[in-house]
Amino acid sequence: MLRKILLPLLLLLQLLAAGASFAAAPVDIVSAEFGVFTTGEDEERVFSPGEVIPLVPGQRYGWVLEVRSPRRSVSVREEALLAGAPVKAGDHETITFERRRLLGQRQLVPVGGRIFGEWTVGPDDRPGPRQLRVTVEEQSSVEFSYELRPPGTRAP
Repeated sequence: MLRKILLPLLLLLQLLAAGASFAAAPVDIVSAEFGVFTTGEDEERVFSPGEVIPLVPGQRYGWVLEVRSPRRSVSVREEALLAGAPVKAGDHETITFERRRLLGQRQLVPVGGRIFGEWTVGPDDRPGPRQLRVTVEEQSSVEFSYELRPPGTRAP
């Protein structure tokens, strides 16, 4: 009788311990790229890396992360790093990104070891530099610097 109770209890404790170690499993960012998404043949999503995003309403852009994790899905947080006031140093002005604004947090399922974050240029977006921090499972993060720029213009 005691075996009938202890065996299932022991099995349950082993499953709980395995789940706890799985939940604490590390998530590694293997590679990270930022750029533009376009639609290719057969309506497939095509990614082109780059730091300059054309300031055209409807233009899709974002990031691709290759992650290594035993998890079926990962928690991702995106934060905009907002520019502070320009600081003049001699003949140059420096812009620092000091403030943060949470843009979103979501669960993503890696496809082929990759996760994607996609945005669209809106009609009210203004040109200029941006920074974005992407954090995966509160363990690993990566920062991207990019610029929204009208087509045909050069960097100042």
